[in-house]
Amino acid sequence: MERLSVLMAAALCLAGVTAQASTDLLGPGVNNGSFEEPYLGGVDGAYVQQVPPSWKRSDDPDIIIQVHGGAFHEVASDGAQFMVTGVGGVGSNQGLYQDEETLGYFQANTVYTLTGYGAWTGLNQTGIPELQMRLGTSTAAEGAYVSSLPADAPVFTFTAFPTITVDTSVDLGLVGSPIVVMLYTNAVDPYPRFDHFALTATAVPEPMALALLGLGGLLPVLRRRR
Repeated sequence: MERLSVLMAAALCLAGVTAQASTDLLGPGVNNGSFEEPYLGGVDGAYVQQVPPSWKRSDDPDIIIQVHGGAFHEVASDGAQFMVTGVGGVGSNQGLYQDEETLGYFQANTVYTLTGYGAWTGLNQTGIPELQMRLGTSTAAEGAYVSSLPADAPVFTFTAFPTITVDTSVDLGLVGSPIVVMLYTNAVDPYPRFDHFALTATAVPEPMALALLGLGGLLPVLRRRR
């Protein structure tokens, strides 16, 4: 009976550790994933043209951060502000990214999940959404054009809240590579809206840990039978 109690305590402790293994690498409150910085005072339609804090530009940015509202009555997906690229009328390679300086490197036995929001609004309500979000594996040099970067990263074309998932317990070759999250528009239409980006890293339990968790679930049954 004493041995069963010890095993149950160990399994429950392990379950608690496993449940808390998720880490936020990028999010609304982490590295400015919702573009709430710099704060623009909440004035309807207010905007500023600059690269937002924690982000780097992929080229001559033509980027603005805007409070929702304004002439097109746009609404932020999260918080009060969102980011727009290509405001100078040039859609080619306009974008932002974060790299290993803020996001780190792919760790072994970890599931990385990237989510976010992108849409055409305002002047491009009839445009074809061709926004791309990358979870990269190579360092993006500041000022480099997106088209010159290696095309070895998973790419997702989206209109609203896509998800990219990478599991390094399966994709072993990614371990140790830098993480790069990139947001940019295509070479034709400017003015996409981006908001609410989050990247989480969740540890994959080892086989022995899963076995102990399973044992923890069986122990109450065994105790009742005794």
